[in-house]
Amino acid sequence: MCLDGTFQPGDVYDYNYGNGHVYNLATQQHYCIPSQLAKLEYIDTSMEKMMLLAEKSDIQSIALPKIGAGLGGLKWEEVREIIDKVAATHPTIDLYVVENISPTR
Repeated sequence: MCLDGTFQPGDVYDYNYGNGHVYNLATQQHYCIPSQLAKLEYIDTSMEKMMLLAEKSDIQSIALPKIGAGLGGLKWEEVREIIDKVAATHPTIDLYVVENISPTR
């Protein structure tokens, strides 16, 4: 989809595997070209689309990593503000963001 241009920044791909959904958010055009890294508007647009898809599918909770703040190059504090803003407009969905994780042994 990325190669043929049908999956663009701001889009969401909803993979329904039968027992749940995996939402793939397009938050950047390329992972290593500086001019094509993540943008806050892509985070905002794709988060909103994901939440609307989740509501239509009666999803009650979503977990996600620190999107856009790794290879995407964005400041986590700014991304988190967008996530919090979008989540606040969709109170029927519990949103869990994994900010830090410790390896298990």
